[in-house]
Amino acid sequence: GIEVPLTTPGATNATITFNPAKTTDSGNYQVRVTNGGGNKLSAAVALTVNAVAVNPPVIGTPPTSATSAVGGTAAFTVLATGSGTLTYQWLKGVAVLNGQTGPTLNLTPVDVDSGGTYTVSVSNAGGTVEASAVLTVAPAITAQSPTTGTLHPGESLRLFVTAVGPAPLTYQWRRDTSPLPNSNAAELVVNPVT
Repeated sequence: GIEVPLTTPGATNATITFNPAKTTDSGNYQVRVTNGGGNKLSAAVALTVNAVAVNPPVIGTPPTSATSAVGGTAAFTVLATGSGTLTYQWLKGVAVLNGQTGPTLNLTPVDVDSGGTYTVSVSNAGGTVEASAVLTVAPAITAQSPTTGTLHPGESLRLFVTAVGPAPLTYQWRRDTSPLPNSNAAELVVNPVT
């Protein structure tokens, strides 16, 4: 690492600022934190100061939050500008999505665990900028009882649905447009029908 003279502003603080930064400031920086119990050396941070100013990236259009059902698709796109070559890295939460290094992230198929915050980090030699969007996963019905049928008074009616989606799933059966009381399960039984 580079020895920063203790007279440098910020050299003995939690933050150090180089303003203006000079090419001679390039190097690997670490900080040693000390108290009565000992000391700990931070990981190295590489700093490169280019001789020619590079315009940092600017996000013109951030990704837009979306909703998709289980089994569906979702895509996030970012439009960014900046000097030189822009690089992209997508993350879900704080986890890096390996191989997702373009301006568009495609999620196919969406599953019950796909929901969350997706962030894109756009970088060039001038810096890094980030933008985020949220994917909400809606439930999908994967099976259900027949949609038509004929019964006679006194017979039993059984209707069911199988659905997938992020927990908890809730159910509310309806007759025409009116909610049925006490019908909050994946199965509805009416015995006998009238």
